[in-house]
Amino acid sequence: MSQKLDPVTMEIIQAGFTASAEEMKLNLIRTAYNPLVYEVLDFAVGLFDVEGRTLAQASGLPLFLATLPAAIIDGLETYGPEGFEPGDVIMTNDPYTTGTHLGDMKVYSPIFFENELIGFAATMAHLIDLGGKAAGGGWFSDTTDMYQEGIRIKTMKFYRRGELNEDIVGFIKSNSRFSESVLGDLRALVAACRTGERGVLGIINKYGLDASLNYIEGMYNYNERLSRLAVKEIPDGVYEAEAYADNDGVELDETVLLKTKVIVDNDEMTIDFSDCSPATRGPINCGEAAAVSAARVAFMSVTTPHLPANEGNFRAVKVKVAPNSVVSIEEPGPTSAYGVPLVGLIDLVYAALSSAIPDRVGAGHFGDFCSFVLSGINPHTGEPYVHAEGNLGGWGGKSAADGESGLMTLVNGDTRNAPVEVIESRFPVRLEKYEFIPDSGGAGRHRGGLGVERVYRFLEHSPKVSTYTERSTCAPWGLFGGKPGKANNLVLKDSCEQSGVPLLKATAHPVGPEARIHIRPGGGGGYGNPLERNPDQVRRDVISGFVSREAALTDYGVVLAPETFEIDLDKTEKERAVRSLEQAV
Repeated sequence: MSQKLDPVTMEIIQAGFTASAEEMKLNLIRTAYNPLVYEVLDFAVGLFDVEGRTLAQASGLPLFLATLPAAIIDGLETYGPEGFEPGDVIMTNDPYTTGTHLGDMKVYSPIFFENELIGFAATMAHLIDLGGKAAGGGWFSDTTDMYQEGIRIKTMKFYRRGELNEDIVGFIKSNSRFSESVLGDLRALVAACRTGERGVLGIINKYGLDASLNYIEGMYNYNERLSRLAVKEIPDGVYEAEAYADNDGVELDETVLLKTKVIVDNDEMTIDFSDCSPATRGPINCGEAAAVSAARVAFMSVTTPHLPANEGNFRAVKVKVAPNSVVSIEEPGPTSAYGVPLVGLIDLVYAALSSAIPDRVGAGHFGDFCSFVLSGINPHTGEPYVHAEGNLGGWGGKSAADGESGLMTLVNGDTRNAPVEVIESRFPVRLEKYEFIPDSGGAGRHRGGLGVERVYRFLEHSPKVSTYTERSTCAPWGLFGGKPGKANNLVLKDSCEQSGVPLLKATAHPVGPEARIHIRPGGGGGYGNPLERNPDQVRRDVISGFVSREAALTDYGVVLAPETFEIDLDKTEKERAVRSLEQAV
């Protein structure tokens, strides 16, 4: 590197790129059409260099740490660096290139400085409908190939030299049930890219191109150095863990193996997914780029979670997959439920490393998007509608604290479910319950977080429901004596039913008026022996409604007075002594 780098200036430039990405995020939220984007925040934005390497990414979905670069690299291979022009905007939702499903549209634009290509501003969002078997943007339970899931747009120019490609607009209008919303969100993605372009050019104009490029390499090298130092703190070795998905949505009697091998060698880590199940007939597959994203999320969270992400963070990690597996699907395999293996594999990296770095990882979490799509005809307006979102569950207990309650999965970052007020004002439904599920978190010295139940009641019409609910049999595991959390569940109740029937996987399932859907994501696993939990913490959990009085006794050996909830210390001591002897035997 020819120029000596000032660390203060380098930090300012890094912060400038991050701030530009955050501004992209804010503009996308302000201009998006669908609540899935502006409320749920199912999108990602970032800035990338001329090779497609990550400069900065806004807070949001860590799931896409490798999918946006994959889209840009595919564009570079398609057009060549000389094939981009100022004003271009490129789009793709190809799952075999970018790793996810057809609903995730990636949109990016080249950034030019004095007629030289210097980088890219990139965005992606889940569009609410791009065709396929049912409305909802590509969440299906039973597809067996990509053609059933919607329209695929391989890398092509949405804008060419600033001019909109009207043929693409017409194509989307002809193939989307909700084209106004989809095209509005696409315009918002383009606006976010333009915002990113301006931010990058502001930095380049201030510091000059050569100096900025030197500082970018300095940023990469700095993050790489810290990442390698963090890996060196992990004992060398080979660490493994495995779990099973319930099924693939089509072959309902066959579980799907998810397996992770983590190899630590000095200052480098290899995350090997090669032993995962072959590609499935049903849609729980993802492309290799998404598997790389999952590995990067896990790697960064156990090495440098405090750093802003850039390419340097990932120079110390290698990712391996087998050809045409559940995490490296090949055309034309289905991918609509692509998140199932991704979420599970991140959890398994933590489980594998738990013996090596027990203070940096947590027990298993609820581990699924618990995706839910509702569509129908609004009886008050006569217009079709669609609502889609994920749901909130519990994360695993940790070495120093209880697991978090009511969060999206590990790969979802800052996404959230839609507010009740937004749902009820836009759609003919009523939310009758929205509360933590008692005893859903696994017992432990540090308790697992709780799942959140939501109950939808359908008013004066018969809608259709699509859902993909996983980890209903392989419950979130505990660590070091902690107990598993409750598994995910979804129950449909007709207006007169009390018990209801499970509806874990369905595509456009018809339900009657006044029926209810009970969405019950699971809780996180416990960490450590429950008998070592402070009895006063157990008492507070019971008073708060997080743990039942019965579970306080059976799981924690804590005896509470019937009305005052005071701890009976003598009985608690005896109860725990008996249970400790039972554990020893």
